[in-house]
Amino acid sequence: MFKKFLVVLMVLAASTFYFAGCSDDSDYECVDTPTTGCDSVQTCCSTDDCYYEADGEKFECDGLDCTAAATALVDHCMGTTEE
Repeated sequence: MFKKFLVVLMVLAASTFYFAGCSDDSDYECVDTPTTGCDSVQTCCSTDDCYYEADGEKFECDGLDCTAAATALVDHCMGTTEE
């Protein structure tokens, strides 16, 4: 559980730094986000929307609120799902 918390915290921290650098146009800009458990994770943002993409699967944010998307991303990468 602690490892999952650290991964979520790391993803959210990386996303927070990225949000500050989003450009003023409506195109998405993507950056690689360091994480464990997935081969590839990207954080993609426009000025009013973001999403994560990991191993070909997309995790949509609620606008710029990515808490639920980050949790789903971590569950995916760590191989855990809560039903």
